[in-house]
Amino acid sequence: MSFAVAHIGLVEAWTAASEYADDGVLDVDNTICMKNGDTGSSCDEFKEGVLNCRVEIHIPPAAVSALTVRFYCSEAMTTGDNELLPYIDADSVSPTNAVSRFYGTGWIEHAVDASFLAELADLGDKFAVRLASPNTAKSKLSEVEIDITYTPDYLTGITKDKNGDVLVSCKVSIFKVISEGPPETYLFLESKISDGVTGAYSFDVWAGNKYMVYTEKDDTPHVFDATDNVLEADL
Repeated sequence: MSFAVAHIGLVEAWTAASEYADDGVLDVDNTICMKNGDTGSSCDEFKEGVLNCRVEIHIPPAAVSALTVRFYCSEAMTTGDNELLPYIDADSVSPTNAVSRFYGTGWIEHAVDASFLAELADLGDKFAVRLASPNTAKSKLSEVEIDITYTPDYLTGITKDKNGDVLVSCKVSIFKVISEGPPETYLFLESKISDGVTGAYSFDVWAGNKYMVYTEKDDTPHVFDATDNVLEADL
């Protein structure tokens, strides 16, 4: 398996009436803390009421064929079971295919099956899962990672200068067009460096969306440019 924090967009926590209750008001944004690689620092404590942890993953659920989510428990004040649940809409989860695991300390993995994946709601090219404490486990969480298999679409190109000649090793950033406005609004997705010989680049994208690519190169002189905001997946 290959666990990483890539594609994890948000990690949030709150207390609720039960592990299955709607989100209500989220209490804490733990995104940075839960993705920084520090397993020793406590980010989230399952100790007061029923505390829930929402993990948002920025891949359309229809593209996903396998998923394992793991959490690092730096300390278990009370050992016991925690459940991973799929979000079936923006605020609600389903207990039907919950994956329960015993929480002591260390990494605890929740490998989901096809029935779990089938319940995931598409929340706009992303989905979410919830870690919930049914009643007994009181865990201190410090990290979250995912091992995910998915089939993307692609958007490819070649970085060039104003004369149309290949310009290599450029920083290339891709933005999803959220609204064509006016004014236009964008969501930053990812940056990478174009190939050092060919200038080629490729991004994982999703059909049905429009994108804009911005390129820059710190050199003599500094150069930069942007595409139109109508780029789509190479189908």
